[in-house]
Amino acid sequence: MGCAPMRGIRVTHKSDPQDRVEDFAPPKPLPYQIGTGIPTRPNAQKLIIFIFGGPQSQKGFATHELITQYDFHSINVEEIVLGYLPSRFKNSSPDQELTTANDVQELLKRDTGALSLDWIFSVIMGKLAGSMHQRFVVDIIPGLSSMLRADSYSSEDESKRALHDFERSYPVFCAFDFTVSLRPPTSEAKKENEKPPAEKQNLSSEMKTFLKGIDEADKGRLEKRMDAYAKCAAPFLSYFAKSKRLVKIDVSSIPAEEPLTATILDIMHELRFSRALAHSRVILFVTDYTVFERIDSAYYNMKRIKMSDVLSARADNVNLATQVRGLKAYIERVSIPKENYAIVADVLHHEAVGSGKRTSFVEQKRSFIDEYLVPSRNVTKPIVRQRLKMHAIATAADETLLFVDPFPAALATKVGLIWSERPTSRATITPSPTDKQNGDVIIHEPTDDIVIAPGTIPRSNNASPSQLCACAPSTGPHAECRSILAQSTPCPLHIPW
Repeated sequence: MGCAPMRGIRVTHKSDPQDRVEDFAPPKPLPYQIGTGIPTRPNAQKLIIFIFGGPQSQKGFATHELITQYDFHSINVEEIVLGYLPSRFKNSSPDQELTTANDVQELLKRDTGALSLDWIFSVIMGKLAGSMHQRFVVDIIPGLSSMLRADSYSSEDESKRALHDFERSYPVFCAFDFTVSLRPPTSEAKKENEKPPAEKQNLSSEMKTFLKGIDEADKGRLEKRMDAYAKCAAPFLSYFAKSKRLVKIDVSSIPAEEPLTATILDIMHELRFSRALAHSRVILFVTDYTVFERIDSAYYNMKRIKMSDVLSARADNVNLATQVRGLKAYIERVSIPKENYAIVADVLHHEAVGSGKRTSFVEQKRSFIDEYLVPSRNVTKPIVRQRLKMHAIATAADETLLFVDPFPAALATKVGLIWSERPTSRATITPSPTDKQNGDVIIHEPTDDIVIAPGTIPRSNNASPSQLCACAPSTGPHAECRSILAQSTPCPLHIPW
């Protein structure tokens, strides 16, 4: 059983290792232009995006990305016509019934006035009014030639008027236009075409001429489909271009099979959309407070924590693994749902980590934080929003660790290794009387040394030596405690009394 390459990755065989690395890189975003008239925030309860794209434009893939990644609901004009026109026609002509999609297409071929944009927009408004969804992507131009011949689509004034009337009830946020042209074949494709297959070499000259004619006929039909679509879409595109609410994406420069994921992601970030992902906790690591000048903590629902405030005053004397485990235990204790954390790593050690371990996923990129978390719904617009250069590490516990530059890459990997460890036993948590004042807790991990926050371990006059630290009597003291328990002194990993 093998593993298939990820979407958007091209696998080739080259002698230069650097070329192989470049082949596995994600595709670069395509050229695009965003209109200046698009509002910075939705101006209506229903957010609507119109999408345009003829044959080979990958409009279907782009629609799928909006649905799966950004929680949009699709409204397709072909589904409306094929699903609702038979009942409408039955009411007006009871003696003739449309039972199949072919019947509908035959009707549209015979009567170009049977389909009106006013009726189409009325059905769309009914869907919007009766839906609980908040985001919609509308494909208003059909792909079937029988529908493109309708009189409503042939009239520029009719198209603009119908769209203007629709916006009185439901304003459109913006429109996406995926432009494509018949691209000349690349040099590699030309060489491949010049080399005839073995089964074609034995064909007669008459058969070769016949096959060449078929290819030219297919190209001619494709050109006609593209011209018909462009003619019907032109009034709508002109309408949105006039109000500067048009996003133009040129897909002519890439092979047809290459996805638009990177481009869609960049455009949606520019338009201040966040992916509608299942919430996973994001923990951001920085080296100093100046990084927060580029991050709006309230917008990302992010709580700031300074490691030196959470860990013990003697935390600088313990190793990296102990520091990371103590920080993780503290976050698990105080965390609430849908809350993220920004950690100022001011006392983090840099040391080697044992071999044989690996993180689930490591990625280095320059991007918005929105790619990894869902912003707070209580804040509609961030105060500051910039791309950050960072390393991202996904753990098995549905957590994402982000290490913002200049956080050392090697140290980020080590922290990710330790953070991804599976605990060998369950930690026991005992609150102290000062919990409500300073938020500190006692955390005991029987199999690991945990750095405890100060001021949390009470001491009584008759306390036994094992009670001077968080060691449990049932499992015995920590290794670091055994040498000093006989002297009735506190554990050096914890606070003195």
